[in-house]
Amino acid sequence: MNAKHLTALEERGTQRKLTFYTSYCDHARADKITHLIVCVIAEDELPISTVEGKGIRKQMDYVSPGYKMPTRQTITSNDQHHGCWHEREVDR
Repeated sequence: MNAKHLTALEERGTQRKLTFYTSYCDHARADKITHLIVCVIAEDELPISTVEGKGIRKQMDYVSPGYKMPTRQTITSNDQHHGCWHEREVDR
């Protein structure tokens, strides 16, 4: 089933059809997850390319199916995440 959940059984003649859905990650949740990932990268001084790694992608697919990982360009160009970078610079 891998990140899919049984939601209903539908009868069709003599056969039953299994209906599945994949968890959905809405826009607000996706923005919060992305912001937290950027803050972790800044706080732990990880390379920005961390978002392109297979491991973090597998983890995020498990934690929040339907979440689309941002690219390096997205997290460095998005103004909403500059707070994380600024907080890290102030701490130094």
